[in-house]
Amino acid sequence: MLKPHPDYRANPARAVYIQGRIDQLLVDKLTPLIISLQSQSRDPITVYIDSPGGYTFSADTITRLLRAPDQDYSPGCRLVTVVTGRAASAAADLLCAGNYAMALPESTIL
Repeated sequence: MLKPHPDYRANPARAVYIQGRIDQLLVDKLTPLIISLQSQSRDPITVYIDSPGGYTFSADTITRLLRAPDQDYSPGCRLVTVVTGRAASAAADLLCAGNYAMALPESTIL
């Protein structure tokens, strides 16, 4: 039996959740989690998205955090992005930043 490649599978055990408005409060909330996931391993991080969007600067900050190399200059973690409900505006940009992006049935991307 062929085993699915982890670079192309969502993993809720190594995930961050983008819910609601993308703003500095969300960046502040997610930063410690992202840093923790990156320090545990360089395995892919899944980003689940259900957001009406928000500030593109905040979405860019989240993307930069997720893609950051470690102190030994190891490459950033691969990103698997998944829209679970909607991804509008800055959230759609974040969805597109994934190395592998997917959308659940009935989700909306604007």
